[in-house]
Amino acid sequence: AYTVFHNLIGVSTEDPTYGSVKVTWNNDPVPHLFLSTISLTNSSSNDFESVIVRVHTTNTKLLTENCMLEGMTRKVDFSDDFDEKIKVPNGGAPSINQIELYECQREYQIPIINRGQKINFQYLNAALSNEQPTIQIEILHKGVKCEFQVPKMEILGVPQQTAVWIGTLIGIFAIGMIILFVENLIIAVSLAFFMGWITLIPGAYTIKLFRNLKRLLFD
Repeated sequence: AYTVFHNLIGVSTEDPTYGSVKVTWNNDPVPHLFLSTISLTNSSSNDFESVIVRVHTTNTKLLTENCMLEGMTRKVDFSDDFDEKIKVPNGGAPSINQIELYECQREYQIPIINRGQKINFQYLNAALSNEQPTIQIEILHKGVKCEFQVPKMEILGVPQQTAVWIGTLIGIFAIGMIILFVENLIIAVSLAFFMGWITLIPGAYTIKLFRNLKRLLFD
């Protein structure tokens, strides 16, 4: 699964009140400049090798990039096929087709992506219209199904909504124990209030513990 975040860096405009605003990249004017981050997560229970990941768009120009496997210092390399397509002979210049391909598509070969591991693709890109960029991922690999997910609020690396539900169940159990074993009313109320206040924390840690146990059992 993957999520996409777009941060607007600047907009070129001619405004009668604020005047002329120009956004440039390497001295070339661009109408809308975005920094887009794609986070691809292996949420399965399997590890995969030599995975080809294609990033493509139709409504923005991909400029510079930074693609890293989380927890590693090695950058992700282009696939051999894509590298050959954009290769420019020494002393030559890229063709129009090469420039167009590079601006709308990138293709990488991931040597290995372990279960639970994340890859972050960051692109400085120039949107072709007033609309927010649309950047998508395709993966053609046996046993891999790549789906877009709407970004969710997270706490400690787990979905906040799920942490709330798990934390609530833990809180109900804890309050039951407080009722049974704590006789002092002030202490009981204080503990119950504290459990309600930190509902997200035990929920998040319980989910993380479950994930770690799952990985250990299936390794």
